[in-house]
Amino acid sequence: MENVKSDGQKRPYRFTSAEDRRRVIECARRRDELKEVTKHLGIKIKTCHAIAATNREVTLNPGSYKTKFNDEFTKHLCDVVDEKPKATLRQLKERMGTDFPSISLSKTSIDRLLDGHQLTS
Repeated sequence: MENVKSDGQKRPYRFTSAEDRRRVIECARRRDELKEVTKHLGIKIKTCHAIAATNREVTLNPGSYKTKFNDEFTKHLCDVVDEKPKATLRQLKERMGTDFPSISLSKTSIDRLLDGHQLTS
């Protein structure tokens, strides 16, 4: 187990530099042997295969995601809840679906949005 130190702890996660990624992609395009590249660069073979498969020299920014609800939608939903505080999630979904037909939504997404604004009991 090369990933584990002698005391049983895992090594810290290692990022592959853009230069190393570029070299792996070049070798994959030339159909060179990736095992030689892994030995030379000190990268695991699975990582090299993943880099060659994605063909991406720069990694994606981790942790960010796109929200499907904008501020206008959120404010309108809060206004609807203030207007009808006893409305069910199904009723809220139907109302928001008619007011914002371009946004696909579910009862779960409405519940999470309301929970984030502390509007649920």
